Amino acid sequence: MAKQSEPRNYPSLEYVRRLVASIVPRNEIDMRDRALISFLLLSGMRDQAIASLPLSCINEDERLIVQNPRLGVRTKFSKLIPTTLFAFDDEMLGFVIAWVKHLKAKGFGSQDPMFPRAKLDQGKDNLSFESSTEVEPVYWNGAGRIRDILKKRAQQAGLSYFPPHTFRHLAINLAFKACRTGEEIKAISQNFGHEHIATTVTIYGNYTSSRLAEIIKEMDFSGRQEPTVKDEIRELKRLIAARSNLSKQGQTNE
Repeated sequence: MAKQSEPRNYPSLEYVRRLVASIVPRNEIDMRDRALISFLLLSGMRDQAIASLPLSCINEDERLIVQNPRLGVRTKFSKLIPTTLFAFDDEMLGFVIAWVKHLKAKGFGSQDPMFPRAKLDQGKDNLSFESSTEVEPVYWNGAGRIRDILKKRAQQAGLSYFPPHTFRHLAINLAFKACRTGEEIKAISQNFGHEHIATTVTIYGNYTSSRLAEIIKEMDFSGRQEPTVKDEIRELKRLIAARSNLSKQGQTNE
């Protein structure tokens, strides 16, 4: 019972679209936050990696991000992870690319953060500092600021708050829904930094009861449609079974 994985509550694509659309870009902070929320979904990256991501790690023309720990990116287990941005929403993709180009035009270098902190201006009394509406090439101290931005923007939009990692859950489920071949399933898994498909399926593949019912009701049990991924699904089942056996062996050894 303790090891049972429960479905994680995560936002919908429509929620993210509404949240992003609620941000009117009046200044650089608005532009940054709009691009940040879009990037959370389109990359599916963990918040620690996003907070430590330098501009040198992204090729905006190819939609490619190389999460390189040697360049300071804080990935899980310090793994090198190549990630291609998903085209879940063309407008959000445009916000991310426009933000990167804006920073480069502003003079930000390859080692500067993709999502920098707000510039600190000295207060009128010269005894305190306050955030301005511009950014400066300085990294955040951890990922806490990303959570703060999501809370603030959700409140302003009149929406519920969802933590950064739930955007990763949404990205994985949207990506899986688009898969048609075993090759695509494997590519999706690697794009999120998982070495094994079973990791992606067992940790992020648990559906809510409503989504589970929706999938089952849409399935064709008539036998008229020939599955196109029979061999790949069989291999996926084998990998999951093997992973389960290894886990049981580990518990026995312990």
